[in-house]
Amino acid sequence: MRRLCVGLAVTTVAATFAGVAGAHPVLIGSTPDENARLAKGPTAVSLRFSEPVEPVGDGITVSGPDGAPTVVGTPLVRGSTLSRSIASTQTGTYVVEWIVVGDDGHPARGAFLFSVGSPSQAALPGHQSSGVVLVGLGRWLSLLGYALGFGIIFAALLSGGTTKRLWRPVSAGIVLLLVAEPVLLLGELATLAPSRVFDAGFARDVLLTRYGHLAGLRVAAAIGLWALAGAVRRSSARTQWSIPVAGIVVAFVYAAGSHRTYTIPASLSLTLGAAHVAAFAAWFGCIVVALAESRGRRLAQPAALAALVLVSSGAGLALAHLRAISDLVETAYGATLAVKLTLVAIALALGALGRRRAELAAALAVLAVAGVLVSLAPPV
Repeated sequence: MRRLCVGLAVTTVAATFAGVAGAHPVLIGSTPDENARLAKGPTAVSLRFSEPVEPVGDGITVSGPDGAPTVVGTPLVRGSTLSRSIASTQTGTYVVEWIVVGDDGHPARGAFLFSVGSPSQAALPGHQSSGVVLVGLGRWLSLLGYALGFGIIFAALLSGGTTKRLWRPVSAGIVLLLVAEPVLLLGELATLAPSRVFDAGFARDVLLTRYGHLAGLRVAAAIGLWALAGAVRRSSARTQWSIPVAGIVVAFVYAAGSHRTYTIPASLSLTLGAAHVAAFAAWFGCIVVALAESRGRRLAQPAALAALVLVSSGAGLALAHLRAISDLVETAYGATLAVKLTLVAIALALGALGRRRAELAAALAVLAVAGVLVSLAPPV
């Protein structure tokens, strides 16, 4: 009973503090402007973003024409504006670099130049994407762990109960949830500052932002699932339903780290995101249980209902994120979404034909593309 209470408490607290998801932060303006040529050096650099942000560490760094830092004091944050005082007494070109975290916990970075008097030799830092693979892998592991940990028990309870064989992938899901977080953190660090991947101070700065808070909630979800699984494994089916219920709660944690658009209310965006994540876990759990326990006939209707919620919520989110149908081919986010939609259609068709193993493979592919999609900024 103690482990049951711990599990429910941890997962509930995780969702309570998840907050509202936002879109990736985008720099929409700055003072000085990008590539500005000024007669007199500014006393501060101010950046305006598309949403409220948190600085990662210093947030803003400014290098003078001689390459030396010119920032003074600490960064100042006012909603979606980040600023920092500088001493721009030299003539030449200055390099401004920034690293922030947005409302959705996604870190973002950028750089631009401005000059005081005549421009001098200066170059923007190269954009390296060495962490993209790790970020995608981490998100895939995390979402797979969630689907295994929560979805399988849901499907099992609907089709005849849990068995010793079914608890094994649930345990694997807990392990994947825990393994995913260090992989994700390494990916984020490599994306933001490849030269500082193993810098403990930089990792601390990242973990102290909203990204770190959401990562902590996902770890809490894994611990909560472990506690619940241990507490209810040999209990009645009624008690075991606490795991799927907790899974719905944890879905809001994942939704808090997903995209939100400003075309629909934040609460609706968060709810659609949570429904999408939970529906995938339920659908995936139905596939696994149908294969492991030969319960395909009993799970046909629940799987169809989960697929319906998955497609409906996904369609709602897609319509909110895309500006036009052309975004499906003109933007990286849209193209990735198109691939995901195609894979979902293939998986559902395979399920309708009773090709369970092929359906499972397609569902894993959907999960991989979803991990990439969460990392891309939508058009709106």
